[in-house]
Amino acid sequence: MAIIYSYPLAQPKIEDLLIGTSVYKETDLSSPRNNPTVSFTVSDLLALVGLKNGLQDLQSVTSIGANTSILSTFNGGIKIVGVLQDTNGNAGNATQVLQSTGTSVNWVNDERGTVNSVATTHAGDAFTASIGNVATVNPSVDVTMNGTALQYINGLGNLITFPTIPPNYVLPLAADGTRGGIQIGYTESGKNYPVELSGEKAFVNVPWTDTPYVLPLAADGTRGGVQIGYTESGKNYPVELSGEKMFVNVPWTDNNSVDYINAATFNTGDGILTGTGVGSAGFTVDLDGRYLTSYTETDTLQSVTARGDTTNQKILMNGSGADGYLYVTGNAGNPVTTPTHAQGFAFAYNNSGGSRECEVFWNTGTTTAATNNSSYLGFYNEFLNSDAGDARVTNSQLKLYGSGELELVGATPTIRNNVWRMPTTAAPNTGYVLAKASGSINLEWVPNANTTETFVLTATQMQGLSSTPVTLLPSPGANKAYKILACSTYLNFAVAFSASTSLSIYTTDDFLGNSNQVAVSSGAFLATSSTLYTVTGSSFSHNPIYTNSALLINAGVITGGTGSTFSIKLTYQILDTNNF
Repeated sequence: MAIIYSYPLAQPKIEDLLIGTSVYKETDLSSPRNNPTVSFTVSDLLALVGLKNGLQDLQSVTSIGANTSILSTFNGGIKIVGVLQDTNGNAGNATQVLQSTGTSVNWVNDERGTVNSVATTHAGDAFTASIGNVATVNPSVDVTMNGTALQYINGLGNLITFPTIPPNYVLPLAADGTRGGIQIGYTESGKNYPVELSGEKAFVNVPWTDTPYVLPLAADGTRGGVQIGYTESGKNYPVELSGEKMFVNVPWTDNNSVDYINAATFNTGDGILTGTGVGSAGFTVDLDGRYLTSYTETDTLQSVTARGDTTNQKILMNGSGADGYLYVTGNAGNPVTTPTHAQGFAFAYNNSGGSRECEVFWNTGTTTAATNNSSYLGFYNEFLNSDAGDARVTNSQLKLYGSGELELVGATPTIRNNVWRMPTTAAPNTGYVLAKASGSINLEWVPNANTTETFVLTATQMQGLSSTPVTLLPSPGANKAYKILACSTYLNFAVAFSASTSLSIYTTDDFLGNSNQVAVSSGAFLATSSTLYTVTGSSFSHNPIYTNSALLINAGVITGGTGSTFSIKLTYQILDTNNF
């Protein structure tokens, strides 16, 4: 047998083998007989040592070793019967507690205890604060209010007494130097009339009588009126009028013999001025070259027109280039509604005093309306025909008649046939154009193919439809009727409407009654939110539509909807029975 201590020492591993004897055990059928020598691993031996009536307890483990470097977690409680030591092995005393330093645990004195003193500070005088239960670990702050029911606390914490509320205001009586109130109800007395009210505004009704003025008769010391028509009597001559100015025509004859000059002549050749007269009157004067023999005109048109701005002579502009025009500048405004000329042609710039327009005026003079209607302002296209020996030709002109008619004259007029007339009224609605009426020279307003318009009904209009239908489109005129092609609606919701009715869009006829074209379901306007609605083809009726009839909308009783609006967009045509 080998000597055990003769073998070298080594650090055991759990995989290492140890030699032993397997003892036979009768109760173990797998136990070998004859107690053979076998090998055991260190791990198997450790496992066997750990078994003692089952697994080891904490006592058996700590008996082996009570130290561990591994964090231990206890899910249950810890009961310590002996002494609890800190990191340094100290047991501490009854006045100490364990405190962690982050790297160790030490016994330290318990700093908890009773409160010995507490102070309070605050701003203002609204309250007093003090500390209660000072000798305990649960002190309290006691606040005592200092104010009264007639005080309030401002932002600084101070008590402020409410200001005195003034008594009810009494309007004083108005007086000289004092603003105040007055009463109405004064009883008229003599020339004292009461002040009355209309719409909260004061007025005085003075029942005066307008006595027409009568011009008194003129007399010595009295200004007054006179009459004309006196019959001449002796040397008393009647006063007459000329342009509202008085004169006296005295038919006297001068019978005195007086010499006087009644004529003079001037000889430009010799410069002699000769005067002849009645009786012995006469003279001859040799001016001896002291007269004006030549003259250069320095007057401008401005100075000429300042002395007189009318002429019965033609004014010919025969310049060239920029000098070949007649210029009208200046400002006719202020405003001047019409020129003052009694007859003729006038230009005006800025005649309204602000719109900077240019205007042409043509006054035919004193005449009747019928005569003026046939008079016209004409614009001529005149030229000299070189193919015909420079013959003067005026074959095209524009005529504006006093009746308002505009006529284009020429070899091939393209607007007139012979005269066309504009409508006397504005277009009945949007989307209308001008077209020549059938069998007439008049122009008329007609819808442009398909027209789309939107009509907005207020809540008030919706509520009144049962008694007051709303006119959407006026009558299109004789022999014309509305045909609705499409209809859609939009509810701009504010408050819900209430109704059990639909909307009817129809044309009217005086003797045929109502004719529905479109029925708009109540669902279009009874929604509880803003809703866009399209009327389908099934809602379009196949009833007759009537000519010369307006397009209206009505319904049964509708309530509510305050603040909501209901819009209807219609696409329609205007049918003309003359074109069928």
